Amino acid sequence: MLITEIIPVAAALCFILATVYMISKDGRYSKTVWMVPAALCGAFLIFSIYTVLTEGLTTVWLNHTQNFWGNQVWIDLLIAIGIGFAMLAPRAKAQGMNPWLWLILILCTGCIAVLAMFARVIYLENQEA
Repeated sequence: MLITEIIPVAAALCFILATVYMISKDGRYSKTVWMVPAALCGAFLIFSIYTVLTEGLTTVWLNHTQNFWGNQVWIDLLIAIGIGFAMLAPRAKAQGMNPWLWLILILCTGCIAVLAMFARVIYLENQEA
């Protein structure tokens, strides 16, 4: 099995474990739950940097414009980061975070910044409790 076949399976398992952990708290996060999206953000950032260094930045656009599957993934990514930002922006503003700065980061890095924003919002909300 190639590494490019293993990575999606590992990512799916991480997704399942993280989401099950996050929802197992009956809507109440522990004081350290912010570390889950923060760790995922860090791991994905490292993987993304490696990918850009080995594959090049222009490959991102080529992958999304090559065929309909590439288009579908691009649209799916935009929808996902749009939903994430829309859900987090009011909570971020309530915590004194600048949503415009986060929007710029999200537009530049996609889900990396959404994960970082999510971790930061949860962290700040837990500081109040």
